[in-house]
Amino acid sequence: MPDGPPPVPVSPFGDADRDRLTVVLREHYALGRIDIEEFARRVEIVLAADYADEAAAAVRDLPPLGAAAPGAAA
Repeated sequence: MPDGPPPVPVSPFGDADRDRLTVVLREHYALGRIDIEEFARRVEIVLAADYADEAAAAVRDLPPLGAAAPGAAA
């Protein structure tokens, strides 16, 4: 019997999911949070992903959209 928690099930990642996540990345680019090279690298990750957890790596370190940028006036 293996130790540790059971594996977390992963969700398949379809074309509609890829489209939604690409839009999120485009918004982060438009807000200046990532440059064009970083945008392209992250889009490649999204397009190559077969599962949601793989695609999540493309946005894991980005703040949620709608969050104020550091140093922004409130």
